[in-house]
Amino acid sequence: MRVAVLGAGVVGVSTAWQLLKDGHDVILVDRGQEAANFSSHANAGCVGAGFAMAWGSPRAFTTMRRSLRRRDHIVRLRPTLSPEFWRWVRRFRRECTAERAAANTTAMARLCAYSQGVLRDVIDETRVEFNRRADGLIYFFRDGENLARASAASQFMEDAGVRIEDVDGARVRALLGVSGNDDITGGLLAPEDESGDARLFTLALAERCREAGADIRLGTNVDQLIIEGGRVVAAQTSGGRIEADAFVVCLGVFSQALLRPLLRPFGLDLPIYPVKGYSATFPVRRDDSPPAIGGVDIDRGLAFAPFGDRLRMTRTLHFDGYRTSFRPSDFRKLYATARLAFPTGADYGQPTCWAGLRPMTPTGMPIIDRTPIDGLWLNAGQGNFGWTMAAGSARLLADLLATGETALPRTGLELAPA
Repeated sequence: MRVAVLGAGVVGVSTAWQLLKDGHDVILVDRGQEAANFSSHANAGCVGAGFAMAWGSPRAFTTMRRSLRRRDHIVRLRPTLSPEFWRWVRRFRRECTAERAAANTTAMARLCAYSQGVLRDVIDETRVEFNRRADGLIYFFRDGENLARASAASQFMEDAGVRIEDVDGARVRALLGVSGNDDITGGLLAPEDESGDARLFTLALAERCREAGADIRLGTNVDQLIIEGGRVVAAQTSGGRIEADAFVVCLGVFSQALLRPLLRPFGLDLPIYPVKGYSATFPVRRDDSPPAIGGVDIDRGLAFAPFGDRLRMTRTLHFDGYRTSFRPSDFRKLYATARLAFPTGADYGQPTCWAGLRPMTPTGMPIIDRTPIDGLWLNAGQGNFGWTMAAGSARLLADLLATGETALPRTGLELAPA
């Protein structure tokens, strides 16, 4: 079968690889001049099932209200009259019960754990290099009450097959291999989690796809999909018409704009909304002491991952529409938090800054499904777990397209009525 994969981020390239493995002819299309040009370009770098907790919870709206008053809060919200945003909020609010939070957390953890196994297979098959560290991730706390809540919630993840170890503050500091941080109360160690540069991985895997016969068309914008007789027959792009037997949309936050007019007659809409994240990558000098493993300083909202001679730091969930622009002041709290957590971790005076848009759904789960239009498929909405979920999402999509049978239950992954 000739399959066109639209989008060459980590999800799209992973999807292309799995389809190639199944013997399909693959066309990979992206508007960027290289793969991983958008949301996969400089994300946190953590491949982590160990803290795959759904953001929707009974406390979530309190967090969002606080964000209106405090610009330095981990969650930031710019007021907007956008109907798209408020539709997303209404759906999100339905997911903020204790029952829904537990169900969504279990589903997210199950997908993340499955995806980690698929990713290890891909690495074994391709031998791609991406500053991988496969010695676990540590999620640690300074607030004892928050640690207790997280430890209790981790049972959902363990039930989903994720290994979690409770560790005290001394063990956390030993794992990090850095001095200071004496106020750490304890944490959760996920020994099967890992870290690595998603951009390097995606670029390397795209090259493996090319070597395996994929037709990769970069610098090519997808303008519209052409439907004839209830079936998608082509994509009209800036580089001309692309015909295929099937089309898989992996366009992250831009999936909505492409598919909304096609799905509306069926009473469907994609509940994907962009949430901006900020990252800074710092050079590590000979005398610096970066953390030995990656993880998240939960109470400060700081995710980190060592990439050899670089240290990646990320912070903030910012509801700011489709803007990717940023100002130096947007990173002020990130810099201060990084220095506070790891005073000698890197050269904090030489940051490389970036902001990208996470394609968030109200549940935290991606949508991996066929659409009512014959030949049109969707694999998008991985949110802030895109790097973690990418390989598994790709395998589920490839299996769904081939046989309709998938290794995981598809509850929560389907398109739902608007």
